[in-house]
Amino acid sequence: MFGSLALAIAALAALIYLGLQIPRTGLPSGRTKDPISDFNARFDEIKQMKVLRDRVGYLGDKKPKDVQSVMAFMLTQYALAPVVVEQGNARAWVVGNFFTVPPTVEELRALNLEPVRDFGNGVVLYRRVP
Repeated sequence: MFGSLALAIAALAALIYLGLQIPRTGLPSGRTKDPISDFNARFDEIKQMKVLRDRVGYLGDKKPKDVQSVMAFMLTQYALAPVVVEQGNARAWVVGNFFTVPPTVEELRALNLEPVRDFGNGVVLYRRVP
């Protein structure tokens, strides 16, 4: 019971932290209602892609254990639901979510990924290549 409460408090704290950080990460100046809505709006176009069916991979530009990175991943999962978003590049399609610089061509090649479409605002769709 205590562990669940601690986890809930940590998640709430992380959401608040991310909400305070998102406005500083280069999102569009035409903000809507709140940082979470702005974050979700970045994925409106990619949600229309028919290739996003059941499961997709996820690639971000932050450290995997960084609080902001974890929250960005969790919010991406929320934004793309009911599609299941999994960390890594093991799936045929991978969603990129970047607040700074996207991976270089060499980094993408090492991950066996090729860009399919850049949706702007740091959201990119990649395809896994053999």
